[in-house]
Formats: sequence, structure tokens, C-alpha cells
Amino acid sequence: MFPARSSSAAEGLEDAIERLSRRGIPLAAGISTVHNGLTEVPEAYAEACVARDGLRGQPGVLALPQLSTFDYLMLREDPTALRLIRPALRRFIEEDQARGGALISTLLEYVATDLSAKAVAERLHLHVNTACYRLERIAERTGCDLRRLADVHELLIAVRLLAGRAPAGSPPEGR
Repeated sequence: MFPARSSSAAEGLEDAIERLSRRGIPLAAGISTVHNGLTEVPEAYAEACVARDGLRGQPGVLALPQLSTFDYLMLREDPTALRLIRPALRRFIEEDQARGGALISTLLEYVATDLSAKAVAERLHLHVNTACYRLERIAERTGCDLRRLADVHELLIAVRLLAGRAPAGSPPEGR
């Protein structure tokens, strides 16, 4: 019952936002998790603001109940988390973004495909050797072992925080 309620609310808002957008009125809306009672209104409002801010200035709707815990945490601005990103990861992300982001896209697909280079190649329409080469370049440039979950998590967090790749308006792949 809970997901259907939030889903229908999001769909109704998406329709309204699309109609307003066609009239030149851009609107962004965030939907909180379910709260009970008037005393929880401030917390619900704060959550909805985090969701709205997760759209990064773009029109649309972002409903927190449709996100994973990880994706929710990546929506939150945290200066300390940004300072904790290792310089090698920061340099990799900044340089790859300046070059068009091919390695970051490969990494995100690698994560979305449960660390399968073959699936990355299929999804990005690459030869599997090209996908493997890109993954090797990521490992070389970051010092991360892309077969270690802790390294992949650290790199994914850095990408999401620095490159603004947190999902906006739709649940992440695989959910």
C-alpha cells in the first residue's frame, strides 16, 4: 500500500509539472517518506526539501520512498564528506569530466551491472576488450581495485558527490 500511494502521488505531480512546464513554468517537487501526525510535519518538510534539492535545479519530482538508502545519503550536501575524498579520486573525476566522462559512465554501468565487464560492454555498445581497458584505466588512475567492494563503494561515493550523479527524478537502476 505504501509504495502505491507514493507512486500515485509522484505520478500526479509529474503530470502537473509537465503541464506547467509546457506553459513556461518550471517546477521541482520533493516527496518525503510517510509521517504520522502534525508533530512530524517539520521532519517531513525537511525530507521533501532534500528530495527537491536532489533534482539539482531541474524541473521534476523526486520521491524519497523510491530511492535506496545509499542514493538518499548521496543527495545530502555534506562538506566533511567532500573533504574526505582522496585527492587521486578527486583528480580522476575532475579530469574525466573535462574529457566527456567516458570512464565515469563506464564505472556507473559497471556498478549497475553488478560488476560485470561483459554487461558493461553490451549496455555501452562497446567491445568487451574496450570495457575492460576502461576499467583498467580507472583502477590505474584511482589506485582502486575494482574487484574490492570497499574500493568500488569509495569510488562510487566520490563520483556521486563530485559529479552530481545521484539519480534525479527516478529510482536507480536495479531497484
